[in-house]
Amino acid sequence: MLWSIYSKVPQFICVANTQNPVCDLDNDYKYCIIEQVFNCFKDIEMEVIQAVRAPLDMATADNLAELFRALADPTRVRIISLLVGTEVAVSDIAARLDMSVSAISHQLNLLRLLRVVASRREGRQVLYRLDDEHVEMMFRQSVDHIKHS
Repeated sequence: MLWSIYSKVPQFICVANTQNPVCDLDNDYKYCIIEQVFNCFKDIEMEVIQAVRAPLDMATADNLAELFRALADPTRVRIISLLVGTEVAVSDIAARLDMSVSAISHQLNLLRLLRVVASRREGRQVLYRLDDEHVEMMFRQSVDHIKHS
């Protein structure tokens, strides 16, 4: 991430130094803008470095470790994959994964306690969905990471 910040600075410098008919600024002003952008990126980098160097507090670390433990089970990961972008009834999840409704309900209860999934009742059925966009984003990025490796 830090390198991507700096990689944009030379592109900006090249754009600022080209003969662009839309831009009628003199060169001194262009270099002043470039210097300000560069300093801004340096400030952002320092903030990122400081944030990365600060360790998580214990409560956050414990919660994150619990979430990772929950996601370490292949059945729960498969359940999450079925819930990406949709709501699904427990019976449908059980049928798709060829497991009992009781086994799926047990897994969904754990995921619900960790706020990975949310549920709502519709008549006699309970429909589950991912709790929020962060869960979906984390799932998709993890799949991308595995496919990239």
